[in-house]
Amino acid sequence: MKYIVATVLSLLLLGCAKTTIENPNSPTNTTTTPAVKTDNIEFRIFGQGLLLPATIRFIDPLNGLTIVTASPPYFAAVSNTDNSVFLFCEAQATGFSTASLQVQIFVNGKLFREAAQFGSTLDVIASGTFRR
Repeated sequence: MKYIVATVLSLLLLGCAKTTIENPNSPTNTTTTPAVKTDNIEFRIFGQGLLLPATIRFIDPLNGLTIVTASPPYFAAVSNTDNSVFLFCEAQATGFSTASLQVQIFVNGKLFREAAQFGSTLDVIASGTFRR
């Protein structure tokens, strides 16, 4: 009988696992993924007194070079998640001697680059590298 009681007690003791109680106030080790920052980029072209539609070229990080023929005002918008991006916008047009042509690049609602020209033969370029 002693052997049976000793065996049962041994089995009970072996079945007990080590229990750890966590302190609810201690910091936990959790890894967080950094949030992806998305920049909103807008290309805006304005013109007055133009004889024909303008030829517009712009480079964006998603599509590369885009070439469009359009009468201003012209707007294009893209998104970017890179920390650094080269932005370029050019517009060419012919107009009366009092014609004007303007290009603007906005990043997150703020003017990043701008250029304008007045006259009859217009070629306007704005470009730069945006870094966060």
